[in-house]
This record gives sequence, structure tokens and C-alpha cells, in this order.
Amino acid sequence: MMKMLKLLFLITITTSVLAKTFDATFQNDIINDFSIVNDRVYIVTPKRTYLLNSTLSTVNEFAKNFTKSMLFYANSDFFLECGENVTFTDDCCYLRNPRTLAAIAATNNPNLCYQFQQTRFYYPCFSPMKSGVGSKFYMLISFYRESHHNSGAFSRIWFNNISSNKLTYEDKPIGFFESKSFRPHVISPAFTKFDKFVVMKKSSTYKQAYYINPDIEQSKSSTGALNCDNSNEDAILGFGLAGKPQSKVGDIVPTSSDDLTHFVLFKNQSYHRICSYTEGEMANEANIFKNSLFTEQIDSSTIESLNGRVVNNEIVVLYSIGKSVYKIVFTEGDSSFDYPDPTRKVLYTAEHNINKMEFYDDDLVFASSNSTIFSFVPHNCGDYNNCRSCTELNDPHCGWCTLQNKCTTLSQCTIKPDLWTKTSSQCLEINIVDKDVMSGIDLEVSALNINLPSDLKYTCKFNSSEKEVHITNGTYSGVEIRCSVPDFEKITSGHMELNVNIYYEDVSIGEDKVNYHRCDLYSGCSECSKVEKFCAWCPLEGKCSKKDDAICHEYKVTDSTRCPVITEIQPSKLSRDTIINVVVNVSFLPQYQLSAPVYQCMISSRTNSSLTRHFEISETGSNNDTIFCDGVRVQSDFPEYHTNQSDIDISIVYGARDDNPGVIVVTSQLAVYSCGLLASDCVQCVADYSIDYNCRFCTNSCAYSSDTLCENESIADTTTCLARNTEIVKIIPDWSPGEGGVPITIVGNSLAIAGNIDIYFVYKDGVSNATREFPCHNSRIIDSTRLVCTTPNSLKELKLQLLHVAISTTVKIKYEDGSQPAHKSDKQFFFTPLDIAEVLPIRGPESGGTQIRLNGSKICVPEYTSVTVGDGNDCTNVICNLEGQTLDCLTPSGSGNQSVTVHLGAASLVSGEEFVYGADPVVNSISPNCTLLEGGLNITVSGNNFDIIENPQLIINSDGNSLEKRSTCDLSDVTLIDTVDRDNNKLVFTLPGNKSESYSYSFKMDGVMELCQAKRTMTVLDTPRVISNNFEGGKNNTLSCEIDSQCHINMTMTQIHRFGDQVTVTVGGLKCINSTVKMIEESDGQIGRFVCVVPMLKDVKDSLFGPEGRTKRALLGSQETDRFPVKLKIGLYEQKLGWLAYVEKGFQMLYIYVGAGVVAIFMIIFIVLVVKNRHDKHHIIDLEKKHQKQMDDVEATYCKAARQEFTELTLMTEHTANIKIDPREIPYRIYSDYLVHIMFPNVDKKKILNNLQLEQCEVSDYNIQEFRKFLNNQQFLITFINIIERQREFQVAHRCEVASYLTIALYSDFSYLSKILFTLLDTLIANDVNKTPKLLLRATKSVAEKLLTNWLSLALYDYICSMTGPSLYDLCYKILLTVELGPLDFVTHQARFALSQDKILSEEVVFNKLEVQAEGPDGTRAKNPVTVLDCDTITQVKGKLYRAIYRHQPYSQQPSLETLSLLWTPQSRQAGQTQQIGSMELCDYDERMTEMGAEKKFNTLKSYKVQSDDLLTLTMFNDYHQAPMSTIRSVKRQTVSEVSRYHLVKNINSDMDFRSPAVNKRQTSSSSTTKIASEAYLPSLIRTKEHLSKVLDSMMHTVFMESNNIPAAIKCLFDYLDSKTDLLSERDRQDPEIAHVWKTNSLPLRFWINIIKNPQFLFDIEKPPIMDSYLSVIGQCFMDSFSLATMTLNKDSSANKLVYNKEVNLYRKAVDKWYRDVKHAPRVNLREVVNDSKLPALPFRTKFAVSQLFNYARKYQSEIAAALPTQGQQFTRSDFEVLTKPPS
Repeated sequence: MMKMLKLLFLITITTSVLAKTFDATFQNDIINDFSIVNDRVYIVTPKRTYLLNSTLSTVNEFAKNFTKSMLFYANSDFFLECGENVTFTDDCCYLRNPRTLAAIAATNNPNLCYQFQQTRFYYPCFSPMKSGVGSKFYMLISFYRESHHNSGAFSRIWFNNISSNKLTYEDKPIGFFESKSFRPHVISPAFTKFDKFVVMKKSSTYKQAYYINPDIEQSKSSTGALNCDNSNEDAILGFGLAGKPQSKVGDIVPTSSDDLTHFVLFKNQSYHRICSYTEGEMANEANIFKNSLFTEQIDSSTIESLNGRVVNNEIVVLYSIGKSVYKIVFTEGDSSFDYPDPTRKVLYTAEHNINKMEFYDDDLVFASSNSTIFSFVPHNCGDYNNCRSCTELNDPHCGWCTLQNKCTTLSQCTIKPDLWTKTSSQCLEINIVDKDVMSGIDLEVSALNINLPSDLKYTCKFNSSEKEVHITNGTYSGVEIRCSVPDFEKITSGHMELNVNIYYEDVSIGEDKVNYHRCDLYSGCSECSKVEKFCAWCPLEGKCSKKDDAICHEYKVTDSTRCPVITEIQPSKLSRDTIINVVVNVSFLPQYQLSAPVYQCMISSRTNSSLTRHFEISETGSNNDTIFCDGVRVQSDFPEYHTNQSDIDISIVYGARDDNPGVIVVTSQLAVYSCGLLASDCVQCVADYSIDYNCRFCTNSCAYSSDTLCENESIADTTTCLARNTEIVKIIPDWSPGEGGVPITIVGNSLAIAGNIDIYFVYKDGVSNATREFPCHNSRIIDSTRLVCTTPNSLKELKLQLLHVAISTTVKIKYEDGSQPAHKSDKQFFFTPLDIAEVLPIRGPESGGTQIRLNGSKICVPEYTSVTVGDGNDCTNVICNLEGQTLDCLTPSGSGNQSVTVHLGAASLVSGEEFVYGADPVVNSISPNCTLLEGGLNITVSGNNFDIIENPQLIINSDGNSLEKRSTCDLSDVTLIDTVDRDNNKLVFTLPGNKSESYSYSFKMDGVMELCQAKRTMTVLDTPRVISNNFEGGKNNTLSCEIDSQCHINMTMTQIHRFGDQVTVTVGGLKCINSTVKMIEESDGQIGRFVCVVPMLKDVKDSLFGPEGRTKRALLGSQETDRFPVKLKIGLYEQKLGWLAYVEKGFQMLYIYVGAGVVAIFMIIFIVLVVKNRHDKHHIIDLEKKHQKQMDDVEATYCKAARQEFTELTLMTEHTANIKIDPREIPYRIYSDYLVHIMFPNVDKKKILNNLQLEQCEVSDYNIQEFRKFLNNQQFLITFINIIERQREFQVAHRCEVASYLTIALYSDFSYLSKILFTLLDTLIANDVNKTPKLLLRATKSVAEKLLTNWLSLALYDYICSMTGPSLYDLCYKILLTVELGPLDFVTHQARFALSQDKILSEEVVFNKLEVQAEGPDGTRAKNPVTVLDCDTITQVKGKLYRAIYRHQPYSQQPSLETLSLLWTPQSRQAGQTQQIGSMELCDYDERMTEMGAEKKFNTLKSYKVQSDDLLTLTMFNDYHQAPMSTIRSVKRQTVSEVSRYHLVKNINSDMDFRSPAVNKRQTSSSSTTKIASEAYLPSLIRTKEHLSKVLDSMMHTVFMESNNIPAAIKCLFDYLDSKTDLLSERDRQDPEIAHVWKTNSLPLRFWINIIKNPQFLFDIEKPPIMDSYLSVIGQCFMDSFSLATMTLNKDSSANKLVYNKEVNLYRKAVDKWYRDVKHAPRVNLREVVNDSKLPALPFRTKFAVSQLFNYARKYQSEIAAALPTQGQQFTRSDFEVLTKPPS
């Protein structure tokens, strides 16, 4: 049967083979021989001869296009006895069998071929050939003839000029050779002229090679023996012929006058040998001896074939051993044609052993195996990508094609082949003469080594690091290429390195690099003036320009040594907030004499460009070389740094005016320091920083000597420090083993200065009460805050034999010089016995690397503990936890059972358990060795000793680098996969998805490096493609199957056969049975067939609706009970194939059904009549029973509700009691969002943020800059606010907006903003104080009140983040967890666990808790099962799953739940096994919704029968719905607007009006909820409150119970309000509540309640409606705590008031105490408020805020102008009118 031809990429051992290959397989035949003539390949099998014919001209096409036909069929087998079975001429094919020579015509014209008479030719060998002289055609035949006289002793080698088409033995030959002593075996004729041939002499005792020189015309011949290394070989396996190299490149056919070189392969018992002979050498000698060119020792293989060819003046010899092809290159040596130093390498590896090879041309070799003929390329030129590596390859096939820029053969170099070179010295090199360039100049590129053709066009491609590319045309003069340098727009600095590629057409032929310069982007004089060829620096403009530009004044710098520079600053260091005159020495400062001062001094911050201060210059030196800056002060708004870390610069600026900051001419870093940052310790402050930095220790901190802190007292000597401030803070570590030897560090303040100290441990005997001291060894001083020593042997010191329990000591410091008395600390230090409780695991591989953990009470100290296994073999990677209770390390290599010893200091302890070393694991096989793009496939690793490894892992190398050179298996750049199944001899891994074509992998099995370094390759196959299946053609892609019949699903797919039993097909979720997967052989291994038997209808229904199963009706996707979806799954790849419909056999069952129906109708009528009669009799009795049952049901319902409520609240406490929140996980809003939420609570936040980031506004920059000066004038700003507040149309919203924009505009000067606030408050209080004083500050009706809110929000931001934030977030998080423990109505937001009566869920809801597995959109799985309720809607479940997986993720980073789909993967639990049986999408509303009247109930997990341990997966909606057939949709989605929907709470009246009583009864009974009065659940309010009491108390404590940490802003505000009570009337001054009310209205009501009820202002969280109800009740409790009025509560009072009545009374006492504490706290000034606030940098620009204020000023221009002075001040009416004049 004709087989398909295919193209293969053949695999080599050392290199890849080009795609110009093919193979043709003869599956049922054995290839005996083949030969190539022209474009034809003739193949001989035992009984058939084939022709592979191609009429195409090129080899590449020839390899891809074949037609195959059978030419000849023989009755008896052709067989391989002599060298060739088949020989071909141009048109004929000659074949032989043991007794026959035959000929066939390739062109189906038998007259063209010589016909043999079938007479007495035994074991013939033959060769047709042409004479090299007369071009005559000869037939050379050797045969063995049976003789009647001497049987088997006669043979003849016979050659004849074929002149007719018949030949018999009796025909007279032209020449012959006869011998009675041997049987001819192999004939090897010459290719060019018929001068000689070679045979093998064969007898029963020896074999020998002979050459024969026949004289054709005279019918004579002479012979001679061929020997190699002077020994007779056992066999001659082949001949190779190659012409002597010619001078013409590519000519492989020698002329008639040249010799041929024969390569003969010999073999004996030990060696293969190749010898070469020329025709001249064989001409006249009887016996020719040659030394072997190549010898290889025989192992288990044999050289089977040999062939040679001249390629580019070098001889290439190919030979094969088994499946491998070797290549030898001989280079001609001296005139005797010797071939020294051959190079040899493995070229190619076939799938089967190679029998024969034959060159087709230079670039293609044909070869055959037993059943396959194929071709391969005899070189690997394409693997080398540069000229040098290509030319140094020394492969005669390969050379560098210059204008194609790749390594090719000569025939492949089609563009200017004369530039094809094999010499590295002729490689093209590109050189750019001048490598400094700028746009607009010409680039000169010269080509070295070779001359480029001048008739071609070249281009230059410029490529920058910013991915900006320009291409310009080049002109070639024959010497150099000239290209114009383009302009690069994306350059960000003055210098950039460019890659310049020279192209011919689209091929890069060379490259070089240049330095591109752009003067205007150089930022400093030094950088600019270094490029003196192009650029010059203009110091008075602060710009770099081109040398010929005229933007500079008269002064420019072109020499980098002449740049202005500050050489010295006196003093060299400045203290913050200290006013001092600074002298700056400057060199090369430009000298200008102008009417106004030319220069000023300026200090600035490099991190905040808006922080600048200018200072006048009192005088300058004679040559402007000395500048005297007066009154320099680094103010408090500059950032604080340690010395030499300051980001503050001092600069000399030119041309600074009021409206112009000037140009920085020269700048230098200014060393600014703060004593408080230099040292926190008294000794450090005084000893290290008192002289050079003038620091003193004042009021428990280090301060500058002139600081206000040092006004009363300062410490300036170390003796006083040691006397007053010595303190031990902690001891690290605080324990030691009893044997000692552990270094410890004592940390404290003012511990010592210098000299000798002694550290003692003080032990007090608990029995005798005696005190004993013993010293700590090697005591020494690190600095004044740290002392170190080594613990002694406490057993020896205390005279103990053994330490059974820990003993406690204290530390005492003695000063030997007597400078101060000894200091004794109350910090405890323990001497503890070492204790090892267990070692896990207790066994590992002999290579080591097993991570073991030692557990105990005290076993280690970090950095000082070591572990040994056995005789001193140290564990590595020792990790000790801070408490010293666990120790982890990696075992060393070893064998047998070894002890584990812990060494700490002078103590050692041997574990009671030994560590057992076992044999290293071995991997034998891996199946399959391929995967899919989607992943999810299991690979099985078979081997031994896997049980010795605790956690074997699969290493997937993600960076593509080899794993072979790794020194450890602890890798950071790889993906580690854990096992999904394992035993002693098998590991199973599930592979992830991967988009690469392949990736490398290995195994991490502890320290077994052999498995870690072993490089293995996993092939990633494309997604399988269905080619055909038996669903196609059916209606709606449906396959019909008769019930109770055996049906098959049959399909073919690409690559499916590679995955075996991992291919599953399901019908309605139930797997098909008896599935088989196999490869289709005709598909070249690319296609497989899958066949399985579909399950019976009964089994499918039982799995879906049976008692052990669960309802998965949605999986059907249809209302037809006998039609089910069919799905294919391979790993994570899923595809819907179609539908399977079960149908009845024939129509005979129809009559049975009709008859049964008629009988049933009559029976129903009879039964109805009987029932009606009995119903009438018992109607009254039924009514009485019904009423009694209703009363019993109501009683039982209330009892059940009470029990359920008690149980749920108890479980709720247990569930949330131990939940702790790491403060680092709290999702605080970024500062910009916090400001916007506080200042603009009712405005679109995104719009405001975008506006505040604008660089350009509608108002011009000039107007903004000038108006900013007006705002900085306090008198104008107060006038501006007062005037616009008087305007009638200026509403409350406008007042709040102005206050917020004013806060932003003045943010950088918080001190000034505070002054404005208190000035406005003065006016507000003065106007309202005698009207309704208790209502003052209660509402936000003025700019001052809103400004006060903003001011508190800024001043208390650091306090609320560090103090109140964690407890407030904890409260919100616990509220959310509490609500989720019980039912929550999706529509009304009523909950079982509520804190507000109107939010209590009064329905009785029957629900169950489910523990499900959760997976996020990115594949992240929840660490623990997630608790959900089966009454939750799908959206509620999405929220719970997302919060469980991505705990505390900021809400702004979370996707909307509407964009997420929820996939449910049920778990089948049949026969004790758990496995996934399919996936479906869950929806809130679809066709399955329960309908009640005009409303439909939202779907819940109970609707889908979801159970515990099922997998719920969140996916992005678009990802899921754009992936065709990736999973099964449940049912059709419906839009929300189609019907009215409810969840748990339903208006019963809505569906009872239009229904019959029977319908209403059925619907009511089917509901899962029962209405219960909400009062039944009122006790749950108390339980819920108590559940939250701890976190609420914690939050309240940070608000008004922290008397020791009162923010300066609160103290300042309360003192201010207290001072304003003097303005009250005499009667009001006697009322103490007024000041209390003012404080309550300003702080709790204006700030705290805003944060508590709106935590989303501070945190990036969602505030659901149910949380809002909680926070409203808590907020009411908070405000009631500040009220002085007494509340009278009774049974009719609101439950929301009653629930926190007890706590309010306690909180009030705390508030009163806190108010008193604030009042008696030390007074603070405004400056301290500014320092305490620690405002972060403003996260947006102030330009937009100023522009909005300017618009108000322009709107009320006339009113504001009328209130301004007309003259005599800086900001007059005319100035304002000019500035705010509307544009024309």
C-alpha cells in the first residue's frame, strides 16, 4: 500500500539539521538497496522496485515533493549478497536475485534497457558504467558458475560493451577476468573513466581486497592486493570515491587527466580502518600497502556505510555506525596527496540503523535503513550567526555570505557570491571614524577588510535605548558610506549611545556604536563643557547650548575646568532652625555690575522643589570669590536628616526677583544636622557631638545648645549622663544554656564611656534567700548603648551537678575606675537546660539536603547555634526562631543511622532520635514527556526510593537557562511543583500551563544534585484539534443512541494519543467506559483516535438524580431528560463535543404507552369520586386538626428560633475570637485619596484627583503666581473670605469648597494655615457667642467650620494612622465576619446578626454552613476552606471567596463582583474516591429561579446543590465567556429588569392576590423561610454587642482614654476654646457645659464621628449597607458618651439606644477624665502643633486649587476690591483689580 510521504525535522546529537529533509517509509518491506540517478531515487525491496521521482529543479523542492510508484514485482526475493542489489542508468534499473539478472525501464520503454537471458548466472554482481574516453556504455558483471567438472570453483568478472539488448553467458565479452580460487563479492567501478575496479576475493579461509586493471580493448587485465596497515582484514564493508580537489570552486567532477582517490573501509576483529588509494598508486604495483587515515576501536557497533565527496577543495567522508553518521574532513597536504589531521564529529542521528548513504549533491545526502529511505543535510551552517564562528568552523560546506549576513553554503549565497568567504580575515568589519555625533552632521562609515560593491544601495539604521529608530539613506563612494544623523526626540539626557546598523536592502551587514549628543539636555556646566566640540555652558541662563547659538550673555564656558564651583562653606555644618551668617567661597563666578543686586543666596530641598528660601548677600569679595549670606536658617518645614545625609543645597542664584526665583549659577550640598537625630543617648550626645555640633542633652533628648529645650537645664559632660541616665533596656538574648559560652549584648542608655567594666549575674536562692554574684566573661564596651560579654558556666559557679529547670538572674554592671556606682537592672536573664523534644523528619537521602526541624523549649540562639549529624558533619542553613524553640537546618551527606547533636556555646545535647540515611532516589522513566498549553496534565515519574524524600518537587526552569551548572537545588528563578500522588516507586505531578514550545525541568529531592542538574525537556503541544467525530451531521450536533444498546463515541484529534488515560469524555457528567486511545499510523504520529462506550441512560440519570448523587440539572443545558451534553477533557483543556440523545427502539413502545394511558384515565376518574365522598365526611375534623397544628407550629418555630440563635452566637464567638490582624495588612488609603475624601466627600473623587494633578489650568500661570502672593497676605485673605461669605448666592457647598481649596493652596505652610483658621474662628465665635453659644461649631455653615474639619484631619492624620487606625479597622473587619456567619438578605440587607433592630432578619431561614475550596482569578487558592452558607446568593459567595483568598486587599484594586464569574466544580465521592466531574457557571438569576407570584427568588448555593469540599473558582467574566466551549454554561442568563426578585425577605401580599388558595398554599409551603416577629431576635443584639465589645473598647481607648499621648493639635484647640469662654456673658460663663459642648462639637462631632461612620475615608475598603447600620449604632453610642445630658430609658425606648446604655455610662466617665487630662496637660504653641503633625508631602499640585480661588475672586471682584485699601500697602485695590480683570 502506498504510504504518505512526510517532512521531518531530523534530530542530531550536536546540532540541528535544516528542514531540507524527507523520509519515505515502506512499512511492510525491507529496503535492500537504493540508488540515485538524476532526480530519481530507485529503491529495491525483496520483491518490489520503487521509483521516487521529482521533476523539480532545486534540492529544497526536491526534498518536499515526491511521487512514488512501483516499477517492478518479482516472484522470488531479491537479496543482499554482494555489494549492490540494484544498479541504475539514466533510464534503466538492473536487479538481481540468486540466479537471475533482470532489467526494467524507468520510462516504461523496455527497449532502452539491456535484457539478460536467465541462464546460469549464480550470485551475480554487476555495475553499468560509461567509459571516460569514448562515452561508451559498458556492463560489468561478476558471477559464479556451477561447472559439471569443477562445481563451485569457477567465477568470472566480465565486462562488455552493450551493443544489443540481449546478453548470454556464451556471448564474447570485450574483457574479462577469471579465477577458480575465489568468489567475487563486491565491484566498485571508477566514476570518470573505465580504467579499473575493485573486487573482494572470498574463499572459505580468507577475504582479501583486489583491484583489477583491465585492458578493455585487448580483453586483458592485471590484479593486485590492497592492504591497510600491512594486515589482511576480515571484511571490506564499503568503498567511497572522491575526485582530487580542483582549483575551480564547486567543481566536484575531476577532469580525465586527474587521478581519483578511493577510500576503502576495512574491518578486523578489533578495529575499523579507512585507507585511501589513488588510481596512480594502483596502476602498476601488484600489492599496495597504505597506512590507515583513521582507526577506531570496535565496541558494540560496526561501520555499515561509507561515502565521500569533494566539497570546496576539501574531501568530505561520511560513515555510519548504527544510527549515527560521522563526518571526516581531509585537507590536502603535500604533493603526495597525503591527508594529515582529519577532523571528525558526529553529524546526525537517525531513528534506525543506517545501511547505506549516497551524496545527492554538496548539500544533501540520502540514506536508507531497513524500511525507510530519508535524506539529511551534511552540515549545520545555519547554527552559526556571525562571520568569525562560521569561518572558524573549518567545515568545507560552510562560509559567510557577506551581503546576506549569515552562514551558508556557496550555493545558498545568491547575492554577490564572490563575497562568500571561508576565511575569518575576510569578514566584513564596519568602522565609524568619528564616534561623537549630533543631529544634522554626516556620519562616515568605512568598510574594513573587503571592498563593498559600489553598484548597490545602502542605508543606515540608528537605534536608541529608548526604542526610537530612524533610517537614513547612505551614499557609497567606494571608500566610505556617508549617512546623515537624524534628530532623536525621545532622548531624555544630553548623551545617549546609539547603535548604527548598515543595511543592504533588509539585511544588516555590519554595526557600530556612536555617542549622540544634544546640548540643551545637559543639566550642568561640567557635563556640557566636556562636549566642547558641540556645546557651551551659559552660567547666567543655567542652560547648555550649541557653541554657535547666541542665547548666552557675554559669558559662556567651553572648558570644564572653568565652571563656577563652590570651594568652601563656612561654617561647614548648620543646625536646623538656627540663624547664622554663612560665608561661601566661589571660583569662576561671572562678574556683572548691575544696578540691582546681581546675586542672592538660596537654600533648597532636592526632594521637594517647592521648599526654597532666599537670603540677601551683605557683601562680596573683590573678585566675586567670597559671598556673605546673611541670616541663613534651615526652617522646620525642610526634611530632617542625619549629618552628611542632607538633601539640602545652598546655591548662588542670579537675577532673583519677587516674580522670578532666579537662575542657579552654582550649588553645593549643605551639611544640615539635627542633634535629636544624631544621638538619642546622653553619653553619645555629649561625648560625640558637643564640640563639633554644639549639642547638649536637654529634657531627655539631644538638642542644639540654643534650643528652647535647653533653656532650663542642659547636660554637657558625660559624668552627669552616667549619673542620671544609665538604664538597661533589654538583653539579647535573654537566656543561655547552663554551660554558658554564649555571647550576649546588653542594650540601654548611658551605660558606659570607656575603660574597664565588669558585668555580673545576680542569683537569689529561693530557699535560703541568699544572693550570689558571678561574672560574665570578656566584658567590653561597644558604645554607650551596648555592652557585650560571654555567659559563664552557671553550673560551676552555682556548684550544681545538673540544671533541671531554668534559673533566673539579674544583671549588674560594675565600673572599675569608680567613676560611678554599680548599676543593677531588674531585667531578668535565664540559665536554661537545652531540650530537644523531637526531630522531624528522621530519615533522608545519602546525598543530604533534607530539611529537618528540631523542636524543644530552649534549643538555640540565632547565629550561635550549630548542628552536627554523625561524626562532626555540620548541618547547613541553620535557622533558629527568636524564642529558641525550633531550629531548622539541612542535613549533610552521610549513610546509616546517625545521631543529631545541637551545639550552643559550651553546651551540647544529643537528640534521643537518630537520623536514618537511605539510598538516593533514582528516576527511571517519565511519562508522558509532553503537555498542553492549558496544563493540568499529570506526568508519572517512575523510579526507586522516593519514600525517603519528604517533599519531592518538580523544578520548571523559567528563564530557559540550563540547570546543569547549579550548585544547589534551592533556586529562586524556577517554579516548584508539588506531587499530587506518590508512593515508593511512583510520583505524580500536575503540570501548569505554559506558552513556550518547550521548557526544561528537573527534580528537587532534597540534596540529590544528580536529579536537580539532570536536564530534561518537556515539549508543549498546541491545543488539540478535533478532525472528525461521529457527532457531525446530526441534528443540532447530536448523536443518537438507542436505549439499552451499546453505542460508541468515535473521534480523531491531533496529539490525543499522547495522553492515554488522561483523555476523558463525559456524558451528562458521567465518564464513558472502555475508552481506548491509539495513534493513527498513517498520520506520521500527529493524529490519534479515541473510542469509548457511552454509559447507559439509567447510569447517567442515577449519577445526576440518584440518592447518592446530587442534582446537577444545570449541566444538561436543556429541559429534555434524555439529552445530555458530551464533553472532552484533557488536563485543564475542556471542549464540548455535542449532545447525546437516548431514543427508544422503534415505535412499538408507543402503542403500549397509549393503552396504559387509557386505563390510567379511567382509574383516575374512579379514585376522584371515591375521595370526594370521603372528603365531605371528614372536612370538619380536618379543619379542627389544622388550627391545632398551626398553633403547635408557631410555638415550635419560636422555640427553634431561640435555640438556633443561642447556638449560632456561641459558634460566632468561637469563630472570631482568635482572629488577629497584622497592622502591616491594613489597607490604608493613599494620602491623596484620604485628603479628597475628607475635603470633597460629595464630589466625584476621580475628577477632583485629575484636576489637582493638572499642570495647566484655565487661569494663566502668571495670574496664579500673583494671586498666590495675595493669598499669602493674611489681611487680604481674611478680607477675601469675609466678603465672599456675605454674598447671598454663596451657599454652604461653596463655603466648603473654598475651605478645601484654601487648605490645599496653603498646605506647604501649615503654620500660616493655622493662623488663618484661628483668626476666622475668632470672628465666628465673636459673632455667635452671645446668640446660641451651645450651637457653636455644631454644623458646617461657614468657611471657618469646614476649615476646622480639614485642619483636624491633617493635624491628626499621623495619630489616627498609628493609634486609632488599627483598632478601627479591626472593628470593621470583625463586623464583616460577624455578619457573614448568618444569613444576610441580598435585597433588604437584613441580617441574622445585626446591631440595629430594623436590620434584624425576622424570617426563619433554614441554612447550612459549607466548607468549600476556593480559587481566585489568577489561580491563587485559599489556604483554608472558606465558610459559606447554602442560603447565600451567588454574588454574596463571590464576595466571601474573594475576601478569603485576597485577605485585606485594597478595595480599589479589587475587581467588581459583576465582572467575576463563579465556576462550580463538584467533587464525585463514589467508591471512596474524590475527583472533579465537571464545571459549571453559577448565576444569581436564570431559568432555574423559584417563581412566587410576580417575583422570582435569587439563586443560592442550595439551588445548585453545592456541598462542602466542592471547588468554587472565580474567573474574570470576559476571560470566561470569550473562551469558546471552555466549560459548560448552566443556563441562559436573564437581565435584572425582566422580573422583580427577592432573596430571603419577601412581600407575601405580592403574590397572593391573583392566585387560587391551592396555589398560594403550595408556594408558601415550598418556601425555605418562615416569618417570625423581629422581637424574638432582640436578645441577639446584646450577644452581637458583647461579641464586638473588646474591639470597640480598644478603639474608644485610643480616642479618649490615651491621656499620656495627647496630640498637640487637640491640646492647642481645646486651650483656644477655653480661652474664648471669656467672651461669654456673665450668665453663660457660669455654665460649665458650654466649653464642653464647644469641644465636643469641634473634635468628636466634626472629626471622630466622621471617621468612625465613614471608615472608607481612611481605609481602602467597601462599606456595605449592613456595616453602615452597625456603625450608625456605634456612632450614636460614641456621641452619647460625650453628652452631659442624662438619658432616661424604659421598655418603650429604642432598642438601638438600649443596647449600649451600660457602656455609654462607663464611656462618659472616661470622657470627663480625658477632658480634664487635656486641660491640665502642658500648654503647646502653634509651632509644636506643626512639628507634631508630621504632614507628608502634598501629593498633588496646588495650581488648580489656587485657580479655583482666583475664579471666586474674579466673580466677586467689585465687592472684594471695595474692601481693600486704595494705597499705602503692598496689596492695594488697584493691584487686585488689575489682576482679576476678566479677559477681553
